[in-house]
Amino acid sequence: MVRRAFIGIVVVLFAFSFSAIGKPPKIRWSFNTISWGKDFEKALRESAGRGINSFEAGPEIFETYRNRPGELKSICSDFGLKKWSLHAGIIPFDGSDKPLILDNFRKMAEFAKLSGASYILVSTEKRDSYPPGKVKLAKLAMALDALGEIAKKHGIRILLGNAMHSICQTADELEFTVSQCKSKQVGMMLDLAFMAQSGTKPEDCIEKWGRKIEAIRFNDLTKPVKGFAGSQDRNYRIEIPGKGNSLNYPEILAALKKKRFKGLGFLGKAVQSDSGKSPLSEILESKDWLSTTGFVF
Repeated sequence: MVRRAFIGIVVVLFAFSFSAIGKPPKIRWSFNTISWGKDFEKALRESAGRGINSFEAGPEIFETYRNRPGELKSICSDFGLKKWSLHAGIIPFDGSDKPLILDNFRKMAEFAKLSGASYILVSTEKRDSYPPGKVKLAKLAMALDALGEIAKKHGIRILLGNAMHSICQTADELEFTVSQCKSKQVGMMLDLAFMAQSGTKPEDCIEKWGRKIEAIRFNDLTKPVKGFAGSQDRNYRIEIPGKGNSLNYPEILAALKKKRFKGLGFLGKAVQSDSGKSPLSEILESKDWLSTTGFVF
C-alpha cells in the first residue's frame, strides 16, 4: 500500500436524506477529517462540539492506531462520532504489487472493522506501464473485485472515485470500471470539481448513474488544472463551494433530488488557509453558502 500525503486537509461528511422529489434535501451534519496529525483528537472534540458527528481519516490514522483499534473506537464513542471512513491512500494496481496490496488492504479492512469504520475510500495511481484504454480499466476492475472480497468479510464498503492523475479520471473511465466490477462491495464516489475539469457536467453524471453514486465530493476549482491527461504538473487548487463558483450547484441539487440521492456528501478545506481562518470556520461558511443554493442542513 502506498501512503498518500494527506497533510493539511479537512473534510466534512454529510448524510443526505431525500423524502420526496421537489423537497429540499435535509443534510445531517457529521464530521469527516483527513490528517490532523497530532491534533487529531482535538479536531474531533472541537468538531463534535459543533454538532458534527462523523469523520474521514487518511492512512496515517491506520499507522497511529493500528495496534489500538479499540482505543480509536472508544474515542469516537466518547465524542458522539457515529460513522467514519478510512481513506486507504493511493493503490498501485500493477500485477507485481498485487500480493503486497492485498495483504496491506486486508490489514486495513480488519482495522476498519475493529475501530468502527463504515467505508474505505481508494484512489488509483496512474502508471505509464499500463496498457491503454479499457484494458487497463478492466485490470483495475479485477483488482477491485479482489479488494471487494476482503472488504465483504469485514462488512466494509469500498468507494472508488474519479481523481486527478489517476487511471479513473473521466466519466467514461469511472463508469466503465465500476460496470466491470463483479463485487457488490464496490461503490462509486463522484468528485464534482474533477469531473467538471475532465469536461463533463457532474449533474449529467448524477442523472445518468442515479443511485449507483454512493458519495459525492463538493468542491470548486479556483484555477485551471494543467495537464489533466496525466502529466506531473499538478498546478491546481480545490476550494470549498462558494469560493470558486465554477460548478452549477442549483442544477446539481435538482439532479440529486430527482434521483432521491441518499448517499454521503464530502466537503473539504485546506488546514492552512490563505484567509487565516480556521478550517472549521471555513467549512461552516461553505455550509451556509450551500444553504443559499437550496441545500438544507
